[in-house]
Amino acid sequence: MKIAILSPNFPPESGACSLRIAYMAQALQAAGHEIEIITVLPNYPKGKVFEAYRKPFFVHETLEGVSVRRYPVFASHSPKWFFRIINLLSIAFFTFFSLFFLRK
Repeated sequence: MKIAILSPNFPPESGACSLRIAYMAQALQAAGHEIEIITVLPNYPKGKVFEAYRKPFFVHETLEGVSVRRYPVFASHSPKWFFRIINLLSIAFFTFFSLFFLRK
Protein backbone atom coordinates (compact mmCIF):
# COMPACT_ATOMS: atom_id res chain seq x y z
CA MET A 1 0.00 0.00 0.00
CA LYS A 2 1.19 3.53 -0.76
CA ILE A 3 0.80 6.00 2.09
CA ALA A 4 1.41 9.77 2.02
CA ILE A 5 1.89 11.65 5.27
CA LEU A 6 1.50 15.43 5.28
CA SER A 7 3.24 17.06 8.24
CA PRO A 8 4.77 20.48 8.88
CA ASN A 9 7.37 18.84 11.14
CA PHE A 10 9.86 16.12 10.24
CA PRO A 11 13.47 15.44 11.23
CA PRO A 12 16.06 16.99 11.31
CA GLU A 13 13.79 19.26 13.32
CA SER A 14 13.71 18.60 17.04
CA GLY A 15 10.61 17.97 19.07
CA ALA A 16 8.07 15.28 19.79
CA CYS A 17 5.91 15.88 16.70
CA SER A 18 8.68 15.34 14.17
CA LEU A 19 9.97 12.25 16.00
CA ARG A 20 6.51 10.70 16.19
CA ILE A 21 5.98 11.16 12.46
CA ALA A 22 9.41 9.65 11.74
CA TYR A 23 8.77 6.62 13.97
CA MET A 24 5.34 6.08 12.43
CA ALA A 25 6.79 6.25 8.91
CA GLN A 26 9.54 3.76 9.80
CA ALA A 27 7.03 1.36 11.38
CA LEU A 28 4.73 1.54 8.35
CA GLN A 29 7.68 0.96 6.05
CA ALA A 30 8.79 -2.03 8.13
CA ALA A 31 5.26 -3.42 7.69
CA GLY A 32 5.81 -3.36 3.93
CA HIS A 33 4.15 -0.12 2.91
CA GLU A 34 5.58 2.51 0.57
CA ILE A 35 5.76 5.79 2.51
CA GLU A 36 6.03 9.35 1.19
CA ILE A 37 6.42 12.27 3.59
CA ILE A 38 5.32 15.70 2.40
CA THR A 39 6.69 18.48 4.57
CA VAL A 40 8.31 21.90 4.47
CA LEU A 41 11.96 22.86 4.72
CA PRO A 42 13.07 22.39 8.35
CA ASN A 43 12.80 25.57 10.41
CA TYR A 44 11.72 24.61 13.93
CA PRO A 45 12.47 25.80 16.67
CA LYS A 46 14.31 28.97 15.55
CA GLY A 47 11.91 30.03 12.79
CA LYS A 48 14.68 30.08 10.18
CA VAL A 49 15.28 27.44 7.53
CA PHE A 50 18.25 25.26 8.49
CA GLU A 51 21.54 26.19 6.81
CA ALA A 52 21.82 22.92 4.87
CA TYR A 53 18.41 23.51 3.28
CA ARG A 54 18.64 27.21 2.38
CA LYS A 55 19.97 26.93 -1.18
CA PRO A 56 17.56 24.50 -2.84
CA PHE A 57 14.01 25.61 -3.52
CA PHE A 58 12.63 22.08 -3.37
CA VAL A 59 14.25 19.01 -1.81
CA HIS A 60 13.49 15.37 -2.54
CA GLU A 61 15.48 13.01 -0.36
CA THR A 62 15.35 9.52 1.07
CA LEU A 63 15.88 9.13 4.80
CA GLU A 64 16.18 5.57 6.09
CA GLY A 65 14.23 4.30 3.10
CA VAL A 66 11.40 6.83 3.46
CA SER A 67 10.85 9.25 0.58
CA VAL A 68 10.67 12.87 1.79
CA ARG A 69 9.56 15.86 -0.31
CA ARG A 70 10.35 19.23 1.26
CA TYR A 71 8.68 22.40 0.02
CA PRO A 72 9.60 26.02 0.78
CA VAL A 73 8.00 27.86 3.64
CA PHE A 74 7.77 31.40 4.95
CA ALA A 75 9.56 30.64 8.21
CA SER A 76 8.79 32.93 11.12
CA HIS A 77 9.32 32.82 14.85
CA SER A 78 7.35 36.00 15.38
CA PRO A 79 4.53 35.96 17.96
CA LYS A 80 2.51 38.32 15.75
CA TRP A 81 -0.60 36.73 14.26
CA PHE A 82 -0.01 38.15 10.76
CA PHE A 83 3.33 36.35 10.32
CA ARG A 84 1.88 33.13 11.74
CA ILE A 85 -0.97 33.24 9.21
CA ILE A 86 1.50 33.85 6.36
CA ASN A 87 3.51 30.86 7.60
CA LEU A 88 0.46 28.59 7.59
CA LEU A 89 -0.70 29.85 4.19
CA SER A 90 2.75 29.21 2.71
CA ILE A 91 2.63 25.64 4.02
CA ALA A 92 -0.81 25.14 2.47
CA PHE A 93 0.15 26.79 -0.83
CA PHE A 94 3.36 24.88 -1.46
CA THR A 95 2.13 21.50 -0.28
CA PHE A 96 -0.82 21.87 -2.65
CA PHE A 97 1.71 21.16 -5.43
CA SER A 98 2.40 17.77 -3.88
CA LEU A 99 -0.98 16.63 -5.16
CA PHE A 100 0.51 16.34 -8.64
CA PHE A 101 3.16 13.92 -7.34
CA LEU A 102 0.64 11.93 -5.35
CA ARG A 103 -1.57 11.31 -8.38
CA LYS A 104 1.30 9.39 -9.97
